[in-house]
Amino acid sequence: MKPERWQQIERLYHAALERNPAERAAFLREACAGEDAVLSEIESLLGYQEKAERFIEAPALEVAAKRMADYQVESMVGRQLGSYKILSQLGAGGMGEVYLAQDTRLDRKVAIKFILARSTADEQAQKRLIREAQAAARLEHPNICAIYEVGQQDNVSFIVMQYVEGETLATRIQSKPLDLGDTLDLAIQIADALSAAHSQGIIHRDIKPQNIIINSDGHLKVLDFGLAKVINQGELLDSKGETDGLLSTPGMIMGTPAYMSPEQARGETLDVRTDIFSFGSVLYEMVSGRHPFAEASAAATLSAILTAEPAPLARYASDVPDELQRIVRKAVSKSKKARYQGIKDLLIDLRELKQHLEFEAKLERSIGHGRDPATATELAESGGPAEAQTGPLDTVRTGEALKGRTTSSTRIVIGEVKRHRLGVSLTFVALIVAAAAAYSYFHRQPVLTDKDTILLADFVNTTGEPVFDGGTLKQGLAVQLQQSPFLNLFPDERVRQALRLMNKSPDERVTREVGREIALRQRLKAVINGTIAKFDRNYSLTLEAINSQTGETIALTQVETEGKDQVLKALSQAATQLR
Repeated sequence: MKPERWQQIERLYHAALERNPAERAAFLREACAGEDAVLSEIESLLGYQEKAERFIEAPALEVAAKRMADYQVESMVGRQLGSYKILSQLGAGGMGEVYLAQDTRLDRKVAIKFILARSTADEQAQKRLIREAQAAARLEHPNICAIYEVGQQDNVSFIVMQYVEGETLATRIQSKPLDLGDTLDLAIQIADALSAAHSQGIIHRDIKPQNIIINSDGHLKVLDFGLAKVINQGELLDSKGETDGLLSTPGMIMGTPAYMSPEQARGETLDVRTDIFSFGSVLYEMVSGRHPFAEASAAATLSAILTAEPAPLARYASDVPDELQRIVRKAVSKSKKARYQGIKDLLIDLRELKQHLEFEAKLERSIGHGRDPATATELAESGGPAEAQTGPLDTVRTGEALKGRTTSSTRIVIGEVKRHRLGVSLTFVALIVAAAAAYSYFHRQPVLTDKDTILLADFVNTTGEPVFDGGTLKQGLAVQLQQSPFLNLFPDERVRQALRLMNKSPDERVTREVGREIALRQRLKAVINGTIAKFDRNYSLTLEAINSQTGETIALTQVETEGKDQVLKALSQAATQLR
């Protein structure tokens, strides 16, 4: 039997010993699914437990003692390695030792990892490790610790990396609880780094808080991409023989047990989803302050990773949003198919959650008093099953229902015209015209498809209240509309670029006219205009989608609410109707 198979047997054997005898059979059936030979071997060992312990554990202790003796290498401090002068030791681990050095040629501090001679199975595996570090050196990302050089000197392999001052994420978690804002900010940076690596066909395989450094500005770097694995279209680039070579040293496991994915713990072929599981474990720990699968021993931890479900995050953090709990649950799913299939999807969910929470906080600060507790949930969930609608803007309505809706809106408009001054009256007279146009247009076939892109114009604020200026309502509407897979919004950055091409300031307000001009130039199908008005204590929100080519109204919706603190709820309702 190959050495790596014995490794797998030994890991699962000890994991089985950690469980009650009555639970062992079920645990082994799941852990050894499809590997009858491994299951049979472990059951045989369990049947002769005393003999098996001497057979497995004693040799392991002898090997460990021998490896420790072999690793007692002379300190590198004070030595010169090319242009690098070794200053001090930063740390040591199973794969090697890390030193702080001065690059005398470029006058900068660097970190050098020396790969211990016996930390890989053979010369072929060591060369492969260097080759993968060379591949990782191509990664250029602000959240990835850069690799400057990879080489060998005097039969010693080394990786020269960017030296990052700061504290590890592990230290940060232990020193003080992370608030939700910091957690999302750091998590987005980590996910962004992984996204960049995965796009280059590189998986990390050892994502953990100890491999993440945070500086005083809150900017982080993911370390140890030099020990990552190169993949190609979801499969390992190297042959299985080369992979086996890396794992064949007794006791050597690529990765940290507490943060391994189930497939990693079983010694299976890995893809990007292993990093997603490890990242989910780190995110769980950032929120709760504890590891989702931590047990008293490494074997018990591996057993938990393979069979147990983590406790709900809300048990340790009562204010954690439901959406964040969903994201974490999906990331740490034991089934690779149920997990996020790509880190980019996870990154999008994190960014949208952060945007949503920031919008809520901004509006709450601006309003200055409480809001309906249900509002936050409604903003996140009110979109409902948009997938079930017939198109991006559901224009299939009955003539009778539409007539009632139009008549109701007209009565509201006429009533307000009688009560208010000319400026406000003119606004709502225009709405009468828009409502009439909408009535005639609703009888036509839908003109938008899921391939069309929509531009959001800036809201027209006739209330005179600054709280509704500055893009607050526009951002909230964008959050709502982006929940629908049928709606594509024109990005703000592209809007600024278009304004520059029109010889306008990139910060200029996107009015109805400017929005339509941008849409025509960019060949966008529709523009959504929003208006907020106030009558006594009531606020009225109007959303109108227009055909950018003809200027005709595609859809029109209006929602009224009493009190400033209910505007967010009204915006959610209006967006839902428009969708």
